[in-house]
Amino acid sequence: MRALIILTVMALVVMVAAPLPTSAEANDTVCATVLQTALVVLESACTDLQPGTVCLGFPGVQPSFVNGDTGSPFDQAGQQLALSRIGMLRSEALNVTNGRVGLAALSFAVPNSAPPTVAATGLMIGEVELQLTSYSINVRTAFKDSPDQCQQAPAMVILRSPDNAEASLYVNGAMLLLNGMIAIHFQSANSASFIVQQGSVQIVGGPAAQAGSTLVAITDNTGTIMTWSAARPMSEKEVQLLSALQSLTGTYKAFAVMTAPAPATTNCSPVTHVVSHGETLYRIAQHYNTTMQAIIDANNISNPDAIYAGQALNIPCGTPTDTVTVSNPPASNTGNSGGSGANDGTTTTAQPGDSTGTIPCGDLTTAVAGSFNGIAENFSDSGLPMPSIGGGLPCQ
Repeated sequence: MRALIILTVMALVVMVAAPLPTSAEANDTVCATVLQTALVVLESACTDLQPGTVCLGFPGVQPSFVNGDTGSPFDQAGQQLALSRIGMLRSEALNVTNGRVGLAALSFAVPNSAPPTVAATGLMIGEVELQLTSYSINVRTAFKDSPDQCQQAPAMVILRSPDNAEASLYVNGAMLLLNGMIAIHFQSANSASFIVQQGSVQIVGGPAAQAGSTLVAITDNTGTIMTWSAARPMSEKEVQLLSALQSLTGTYKAFAVMTAPAPATTNCSPVTHVVSHGETLYRIAQHYNTTMQAIIDANNISNPDAIYAGQALNIPCGTPTDTVTVSNPPASNTGNSGGSGANDGTTTTAQPGDSTGTIPCGDLTTAVAGSFNGIAENFSDSGLPMPSIGGGLPCQ
């Protein structure tokens, strides 16, 4: 009898100790199910995507029409609308309560081509706002989780060039020459990742990136790109973001292709850098052609904002450079096409050690710091440094 009681108690202990699925785990399971269901519906419903149209892949996408066009309900998977009728597309975040997620396929046509020729194709997934004109798009995506969303719910726009052809795309005020596929996802209100899944992308007047790399664009509060970072390997979070598409196997299987993150450069010798007054990790990383994270990891830095003059830092890899040069982005336009800018096409060279307070008026830093409400706070929230380089805006 005593042995039976002991065994019973042990069984109860095992039952109590056995981990039960957390609400977050259960939530993620539902999220994955909703997303995979939506992708299956997209592949079966949008097999015949016409140039210059958007196809509803899964309910949760709402168009705003132009020129007084009242449109019709856009609520049936497979339904297609001409992009020329639409000024704005908004898609919903993945919601575990109602089992919906915004999902649509897009085909951009070459302007004035006859018959219509595809310039690029794309997907919009999750909470996205897409402004459209005849020659440009403006992308905004969600960047903060909410209680009814998946913790890692994708919110992104993917753009893909035709096979063996280059696509020229005007995106958020910048001209992109795309030979492959990129995903656009906002990290914060004023910071967007351009993740190169396949091939390469060249920013006219800016940097280039290869597959497995990411460019980070700094934007104003309308989403217009002001300046760019140098290319870096895609992060683990970005890999996870794109892995949501790996189940695509049918018509849209090309969107599941993802190149592994680019390896960090290793053909260099470590050096020691003594911090000067006013320097930041961001500027030091640029100076040595490495990344902030590499310096943080090499020096066990817990607070990147707390470095001080005279501190010796181990720089794990990189080649010192004397200056950092960033070309101006293309001028923006008004309305949906983003305004007319005062950009004169010049290039400003910032010296290592410069800061926002020391660069003279007329440059991009002054405009970003002084003209767009909330940008400094958004940089602080996102962990990104305020850019201290750029040029082209006149003094008032």
